[in-house]
Amino acid sequence: MRQLLLFVLITAGLCATGCGGPRYMEPGSRLDAPPAGKALVNVHRPSTAYGSGEDLIVWDGEQVIGNTHGKDMFQYACDPGHHVFHAKHLNVSLLTADLVAGKTYDIVSDCGPNFVPFQPGFRLWLNAVGPDRESQVGQWLGKETTLVLSPKAESERLTYQKKHLADVTRYVHDYTEGDKKDKASAIPASAGH
Repeated sequence: MRQLLLFVLITAGLCATGCGGPRYMEPGSRLDAPPAGKALVNVHRPSTAYGSGEDLIVWDGEQVIGNTHGKDMFQYACDPGHHVFHAKHLNVSLLTADLVAGKTYDIVSDCGPNFVPFQPGFRLWLNAVGPDRESQVGQWLGKETTLVLSPKAESERLTYQKKHLADVTRYVHDYTEGDKKDKASAIPASAGH
């Protein structure tokens, strides 16, 4: 009985802290530049000050492109043109972008306290890294683990994507064409390097 109780407590503790890391990712190699004809988006989560143990799932339109856990980053090589990057935790954060081939763009997941009464957890924002924060990127890269999509988790990722697609379609519409359009942010064309 004592062993069962210990097992239950350890399992509950691991679930509560989110140990185990980002669910669709595994450590991988970092790209120094975009592949030919592609744009490269680096998604950083340099801190675990808020939301430690929670992974943040990031989408491009209707596709899950990766997730972060804290003190890590992933890269997304994509076709140039219009993209809608978004994530949802307690709140929705959305960035639109018109990406150029051959350029690299940086997005950071900023997390902060949730001031909504009786609602636990934290808030998040996807922010484009502009000139005011570019010097921080080098510091982040020195401390972050680079993650890549895990082929072993492909089925799980696609199942999650399908399950949440209706909700995603609704809120993306609200933030790009609907009544929350003024709350969407954008990656400025000048942000690429």
